[in-house]
Amino acid sequence: MKNRTRFITLFAILFFAISIRAQAPLPVPAAQTGGDTEAKLEQLQKEMQKYADQGKPPPPALLEKLQKLMDEAQGIEAKEPPPRKTASWVAVPYTGTVRITNRCDATVRSGDATIAVKEEKGMEAQITGTRPEKDDDNAIVNYIPQGTVITRVDGNQRFEAVSESGKVVHTFETVGSDRREFGKGVKQEMSLELDPVRKKYLIKFPNGWVDAAKITETLTGPGFSERKTSTKSVRVERMSEKYPEDTHEYPYTPGTAVLTHSYSVPAYTMITNAAYTTGSYMREGSSDLEMFRRGGGSNLLAPVMVTVSWNLRLKGSDLRALFEPEPAYDTWLPDGGLLGAGSMIKIKVRITEPKGAKGRITFRLRDVSTEKGWCLNYPGTADTKPDLRFNKNFGSKGIWTSADYLEARTEEEVNEAVVAVQSLDYGAWGKLEAEVKVLVKGEEQTARAVYEKMGTDWLAVPRDDNNNSIADAWEKSMRVQNVAGDADDDNDPVSATPGDGFSAYEEYRGVFIRGKHTRLDPKKKDLFIYDPDGLAENSSLKQVTRLDVHYIDVAEFRLKGSPERAVNHYKGRHHVVDQSAIWVHKGKNIRGGWGVAGPGYGKNGPPRSAIPWVIIDADRVRSSLTSFSQRHSAQIKTRLGFKGLTPDQAWLEGHIATAIKWITVHETCHAISINHHDQSPYYANPAGSGTSQGQWSCVMRYLSQEDGGDGSVDELMEILCGASPWPNSMCTTMHHCRKQIVVTDKGD
Repeated sequence: MKNRTRFITLFAILFFAISIRAQAPLPVPAAQTGGDTEAKLEQLQKEMQKYADQGKPPPPALLEKLQKLMDEAQGIEAKEPPPRKTASWVAVPYTGTVRITNRCDATVRSGDATIAVKEEKGMEAQITGTRPEKDDDNAIVNYIPQGTVITRVDGNQRFEAVSESGKVVHTFETVGSDRREFGKGVKQEMSLELDPVRKKYLIKFPNGWVDAAKITETLTGPGFSERKTSTKSVRVERMSEKYPEDTHEYPYTPGTAVLTHSYSVPAYTMITNAAYTTGSYMREGSSDLEMFRRGGGSNLLAPVMVTVSWNLRLKGSDLRALFEPEPAYDTWLPDGGLLGAGSMIKIKVRITEPKGAKGRITFRLRDVSTEKGWCLNYPGTADTKPDLRFNKNFGSKGIWTSADYLEARTEEEVNEAVVAVQSLDYGAWGKLEAEVKVLVKGEEQTARAVYEKMGTDWLAVPRDDNNNSIADAWEKSMRVQNVAGDADDDNDPVSATPGDGFSAYEEYRGVFIRGKHTRLDPKKKDLFIYDPDGLAENSSLKQVTRLDVHYIDVAEFRLKGSPERAVNHYKGRHHVVDQSAIWVHKGKNIRGGWGVAGPGYGKNGPPRSAIPWVIIDADRVRSSLTSFSQRHSAQIKTRLGFKGLTPDQAWLEGHIATAIKWITVHETCHAISINHHDQSPYYANPAGSGTSQGQWSCVMRYLSQEDGGDGSVDELMEILCGASPWPNSMCTTMHHCRKQIVVTDKGD
């Protein structure tokens, strides 16, 4: 606990240590903060300085107080834009989509401490319509959007430092998504105004929130290891209104049906403690950022890219088109198929307004995944081509397709058209967009097709309402709806360490097992074994551990190269860790035992630690049992004789075969972190190495191959004489062998 406190304290003082070295006061935002807030900040600085003068870190409560005040100061600075002078602005109804993305991928260092942050927060507002807002004179002053706001967060922060006792690592994984209606938790309503005289438009954006983002916190270091989960609210921010992009007037052509634009702004956020990145985004060149740098805080700045885009259709236009996927869309799953050409889904776009109108329709596939191979481990040679494409042979006739098969358009004017989207990967994912151009009232109008069920101007392929890259149909079949793409929470069988190293998306994408594609179960822990001699497969390993054990061919994992022995070596989105297979085979154990896990001879799992093999010395098992039965032949013969049995060669061969199965399970369990009983962290009364206390039937009992006077002779004698079976189960009490199971390589 002492190490843990020292570690947390280290990160708590990073920011302040930097300020002290620079002999500068804590940075205060340059804008007018208001007398009350400014006075509080000055008082807080004095309190901080007292701790600095004493060489002590400030308490967490003081840090939280500082953060709240700085956020308050930032909020005061973000004033409303000045009133517009023109009187020609008019509010208009609209539909469409607005997207805001915050991306942070950075590593900052201070002394012996390293902080790595990788986070992406996204918000998508899907506006299906608007309702007028009127003043006291019954005049329309605004249009209030109707629809949903989908927000997601996927982040990982790793804090690493060297304490007096060794390296300490503190990680925070934040994952969550949220869906809510406009007006119900959306903090800023959206608005759109046009100035047809000057041919300009002005737009305001909503903010998004995830109210129940899941945080998994892991803290490891010399003498301690902790893991806990909690929830918190996460905000997806656009750039504050003090920045010109949010008040910029964008040009448009009167009569147009679509308003579309995007911009990206590089900014920074500050890291104030070991729990999260926080603070309003500070744009390069802003006064508050410069003040922060002058205060010595450059080492605690993490770059953030804020991207805002929108595609809005003016409701007053006369053109409308809809996506109409075939009924199989709700249950369709992508696959790699024969030679990588897999399943197809047909999607129609139909012009619904004006009724019966014809025009040209252009289809585009965007944000298409480019995963290596077809799944996590196949085929032998991987490519990174787009995983979805148009198949021109199965759509409507008269459709031109681009050379990369990502764009298609009708060659003639039509009222509707069908495209066939084909998958090239079992985890393929992308978005289908469609644009229609129609001559209406003598003017060419353009509109994007809308998927009415979601209110989006694109269609997810496959259906993926929660935007986690996983087909909703698979989530439903697995009873894990709305799971995060990088979730690794498998806990069947239950042990102290959840997860199996494969993210939910990777389990969905699946693997080839002996030439057949298999999607995995996101609730069950999976263990992969290369077993050329059939040792593990012919044992009771699966029944004893209760794991989903999969036996793969040599071509289905990375036997050599990097990452070595990885099953999911064709990694891509939502990757958690390079998850290793265990290699079990016959061989000679130079240390003299019946078997061994890994070259460390005693270093237990997880699987990555069992490098590069589990060796079963079948010849030594045979010679040991043969020698033992010969030395004690008289006693064995007498005891078996009472049962009408004879210790002949068939009897001996049966015991040899069973002993090989037992030692295979025993050593493979070492490769998933299970100790001998006397080495178990749950063993209260150790009696020295080799002790056999505990449940006799547990595979983790240590049975000596020689009669050394430690009780093992009696145990082996009882087994050979039929009084006790060979160990063939796993204890769940006293030594808690199953509780020790660690399948995932994540924490290794």
